[in-house]
Amino acid sequence: GTHGLLAQRHVHVLHEDGAPGVHVRVVAGEGEEEHGRGQQALDADGQHDSSEIPKLVQPIRNGLADVVLGSRLLNTQGMPFHRICMNHVGSLFTFCMFGMYVTDSQSGFRAFSRQAATAIKIRSNRMEVSSEIVAEIRRQGLRVAEVPIRAIYTDYSLSKGQSFRVGVKTA
Repeated sequence: GTHGLLAQRHVHVLHEDGAPGVHVRVVAGEGEEEHGRGQQALDADGQHDSSEIPKLVQPIRNGLADVVLGSRLLNTQGMPFHRICMNHVGSLFTFCMFGMYVTDSQSGFRAFSRQAATAIKIRSNRMEVSSEIVAEIRRQGLRVAEVPIRAIYTDYSLSKGQSFRVGVKTA
């Protein structure tokens, strides 16, 4: 299965307690099995393409960022119009609350340097974790980059989306 495939590539999957289905955190070791060089996190809603992980970690590897957020709004091809609008509103709310603007504050596809993964303190275990990460990036003074990602929209991934009410609550 998936765990066997990832183990062959020196990748460890850590299941997050308390948030079933919200996200899976992947720690890529590449020979540093115990600590890894960083972490990538992607929501477990089937919306993200794990083959884009190398693109996501590149700004960290190049020393340009501590945290990289995948942005669906930098590549809206195939994205339902109502999702585009809701994500813009969510990013605006997150900016108003935490003073940091990113194009896709509710993105579930992220990469963290080891330093950032250690510095960021997460208290929530539900959908609001995305906004909390943005707040922590700002609070910790971490360098952030955004890269365009392709979102995969299926009946399943669309069913996992946020309503306007839930979106406001999580921002």
